[in-house]
Amino acid sequence: MMKIALLFVLSSSVLGDAPAPAAPTAATPATAATAATAPTAAAAPVAPTASTAAGAPAATAQGNLRGSATAAVRRPAPAPAYRRYVPPSYKVPGGRPTPVDTKQAITLWTLPLVFAAFLFVHLSDRKLPKWTGMLGCALGLYGAHISYGVLQEYVMTQPYSGANSFYGTMAFPSVSFLVCANRVMATLFAFIVVKYVEKKPLGIFGGVDAEGSVRIACLLPSLTNVAATWFQYASLWYVTFPTQMLFKSMKLIPVLICGQVFMKRSAPFREWADAVLITVGVLVFTWYAETDASAGEFSWSTHGVGMLMLLGFLLCDAVTPSLQKRAFSNSNLDAFQMMFWIGLASSAYAGAMLYFSGELDYTIDFLMNRQGALVDVLALSLIATLGQIFIYVTVQKHGPVTLSLIMTTRQIGSVLLSCILFGHQLPSLAIGAAAVVFSVLMVRSYRSSQKGAETTKKGKAGFTDAPTAGSDATSEYPTGQSAQAGSSQISSAFGLAKGFASKYSSKAAALTGKLRG
Repeated sequence: MMKIALLFVLSSSVLGDAPAPAAPTAATPATAATAATAPTAAAAPVAPTASTAAGAPAATAQGNLRGSATAAVRRPAPAPAYRRYVPPSYKVPGGRPTPVDTKQAITLWTLPLVFAAFLFVHLSDRKLPKWTGMLGCALGLYGAHISYGVLQEYVMTQPYSGANSFYGTMAFPSVSFLVCANRVMATLFAFIVVKYVEKKPLGIFGGVDAEGSVRIACLLPSLTNVAATWFQYASLWYVTFPTQMLFKSMKLIPVLICGQVFMKRSAPFREWADAVLITVGVLVFTWYAETDASAGEFSWSTHGVGMLMLLGFLLCDAVTPSLQKRAFSNSNLDAFQMMFWIGLASSAYAGAMLYFSGELDYTIDFLMNRQGALVDVLALSLIATLGQIFIYVTVQKHGPVTLSLIMTTRQIGSVLLSCILFGHQLPSLAIGAAAVVFSVLMVRSYRSSQKGAETTKKGKAGFTDAPTAGSDATSEYPTGQSAQAGSSQISSAFGLAKGFASKYSSKAAALTGKLRG
């Protein structure tokens, strides 16, 4: 019994030493503050209280609570930023106006004027006086060339709006497409005339002498012709139209240089003096016209690119006529057959350039969404082709001197009309420089007419070898054909008399290379 009592006493004492588990009680503010501030060796994560849940978002994962008794807070993610679409908005440099209505009116009236001019030329050989034929040639040249200049400047410098505001306003995107469209139009026109009006073989499968050599020989002049036209169009992205138009007068210098280097033909001092006066006048005009506020912000880099393009145009334009003369000198092709071959080769070059540049699909999409641009491109190509034909008719019926005089005055009219329609402001010094250039061109035309009259009195066929400035046929029109094609087939194709054509055929042949540009 004593052992049992002793065992009971020992067990009671052991159980009394162990602390009893405390009942859970609500922590007082003092206790909570002491627990939050007291450092502990291994603090367990504290569950968020009511105040924490109300003032902050839920705690993050357990791994983010390392070394802290307070739950980390996840900040709200920023709302995704959506970029608002802004349609393109092309603005004309210098804030110049966009003459949409005037351009449309000029285009609509040009075609009836050109066809009426053809009618005047045709009837002058039968029922009307001779002077009506010259009037018809002048009307046709003025109408085609001036309208072509307006369309060229509009297409290259003015904005085109889409079907709605989503498309915005954009400039025409591809120079290569314009060149290709012009070449294709000229080729189709020549094909129709040769095949269905003259009813002659094209020479594709034979029917003309040395057609194989012609196909090969026309490749090089077609290439330089395409390059000249491309440089001419693209220059309007960098310089104004009056500068481009006046710059063409400087082609006299490369013509003289090419004649001296390739043909070993030395020009008289008077020719070089004319070239120097024209060059100085063009440079003065370019500086004051391009630095005017209406031309936009002047930049040496931008305008320098434009000047290089114009120089490239002058170089290609100077060598093209000589290459064409060499290509067709041993063939019996008439003007439209040559026009077909040059146009076909040029179309191939321009088409390849358009395809490999990657601009074809984009330009087609541009035209489909902007119908006005499509109409302008078609009108530009058609008027260019008709204007080229009028050049040949004028040379055959009235001689190259008459053509040079008409083309010089046409340049003046194009510059004035561009200033009126497109808002170009020319300073006084620029106007004076332009007057000097055009005066020299007019004097040169007068001297050429005097030489032609003296040659006729002496009974000599042909025309002076002096380069004729002021005509810009090649640079403006991409048919690429030499003025050597002074045969009567052009007149017969349009119902014109063959007498005047044969009278001036030798003169037209001697003018090869001088009407290109």
